[in-house]
Amino acid sequence: MRNLNWTAGILIGAALTAAPFSSALAGAFKSFGKWEVSCTNGRNCELRFFDTDNKAGANAFVLRDIGPTAPATLAIGLPGDVFGETAKDLTITLSIEGGAEQSFGPDKLTFDATNSVWRLAGDIATNGTVETLRKGKTIALTAHAGGQTVKATIPLEGMAASLLFLDDIQNRVGHTDALVSKGDKPPSALPPVTDIRKFSDLPASIRTNFTDEDATCGGLDEGTLAALGGFTRRYAEKEALYVIPCGAPGAYNVPFVAYYELESMLEQVQFPVMAKEGPSVSSTSYNLDYDEKSDTMTSFFKGRGLGDCGSFYKWKISEGGAGRALVLLKETDKDDCDGKYGDGPESWPAAWPMSGAAGQKAKSKG
Repeated sequence: MRNLNWTAGILIGAALTAAPFSSALAGAFKSFGKWEVSCTNGRNCELRFFDTDNKAGANAFVLRDIGPTAPATLAIGLPGDVFGETAKDLTITLSIEGGAEQSFGPDKLTFDATNSVWRLAGDIATNGTVETLRKGKTIALTAHAGGQTVKATIPLEGMAASLLFLDDIQNRVGHTDALVSKGDKPPSALPPVTDIRKFSDLPASIRTNFTDEDATCGGLDEGTLAALGGFTRRYAEKEALYVIPCGAPGAYNVPFVAYYELESMLEQVQFPVMAKEGPSVSSTSYNLDYDEKSDTMTSFFKGRGLGDCGSFYKWKISEGGAGRALVLLKETDKDDCDGKYGDGPESWPAAWPMSGAAGQKAKSKG
């Protein structure tokens, strides 16, 4: 078995021998008109109608997890407490051009507390609903509960493009389980990245670091854990990287820690960073995204909610003689919160790789 050595020395050395930076950002998000598609690192996706002034009177979602047997579910978000989780007599009736009117009573509705929406029974990928959504212009719905009635009309412009993007992110284009881009290829295998949704998804030996209220990363309930974007990147049966939310999130920064598992060894990973005096490491990083194709992680620590200042990092997960380690590919820092974004945090002044006199000095010492 390879000897694991996650010391600061190895990680600092890795940072100083970094490969060239790639500008591609991790994460999957795209908007089409008033429809948005967002996916987790594990490629579990939601497509939602986003209307800032809520003129439509309701919200609609298409929710689909990764996996060849995962159904695609249509869900509806309704305003008012009477239509909330405790509604016992709720009925929702939908009408979409090109399809028959559909009614859903309490036996065909399930409340999704994570998204605060009602999931409608049935797999729209196989019951014909997805075709009417793709071709229709509006969803007209009527909801009854607690003696109250809500009527809403949700435009479908952008739905077709959103469904295709969702297929692409989940690697279903040309496969039999696609929503709108079906082909003859069998469903794709599950990706090596899975979302951390439950405490039981964590190795037993570190679980109390997150479940105990007084632990360093404690203070999260399971619902919040599932919503914060933790993931497991599995390289082999007994080799994996766990990236886990650590404690309660701030207003606009979510802290993460990482653990590397190889055979019977499990150790915390340090994140290479640049300090004022030179290379250093941090046990925590923030707002992490993962790109499976390049096996890289990015972090954008926001100096304030506007995101016009802070620090951006990109690390490569690199395999070496001591197991896998993080290699710092790029760090940019901007201290002045002046409302100027430039071309985004990647374009801010570089702390690594260093350029100019500082970079030449560092190279000569190397």
